[in-house]
Amino acid sequence: MMQCDLPRLAKHYSVPLVMNDRVVEIMFNTGTLSTMRFLTALQQKQPDAVEPVSRQLFYRLFSSHQDVAQPDSLRAAAEAAGLSADVTAAALTDMLSEEVKSRLKSVTDEAVKLGAFGSPTFIVHTEDGRQEMVFGSDRFHIIGDLLGVEYKGPLKHLAKL
Repeated sequence: MMQCDLPRLAKHYSVPLVMNDRVVEIMFNTGTLSTMRFLTALQQKQPDAVEPVSRQLFYRLFSSHQDVAQPDSLRAAAEAAGLSADVTAAALTDMLSEEVKSRLKSVTDEAVKLGAFGSPTFIVHTEDGRQEMVFGSDRFHIIGDLLGVEYKGPLKHLAKL
């Protein structure tokens, strides 16, 4: 997966993904709990900031192999995403609160209860009220089927590669 499938997906979607031992070390040994808490704090007060900050954290980890857990790293990602110093400082403070820790634990418990086992995991709510779990970035067409819509997909011109 990490040597063939992920690079293939990265090429297909034009995502700057470069796997190496540093990425594995950060993800599995250093951990990302503080990163998740930071994003949870942003979600609570600045929900529109979550996507751009997540994108910057992705670039730091998977493209330039930089830390994504230390406060200075979180600050740098937020700054690169265009957040003000005040918003970033508030999120860095809030991420230590019991409210944020509890929210992250609750969301994680819900994901485990639903059977999530990796990322990305999607819970699709169908028109007839069912919940269907779909795992993987290569399954968007299945999500389209479950929702009864055609998936046209990004970057279709790359699919012939």
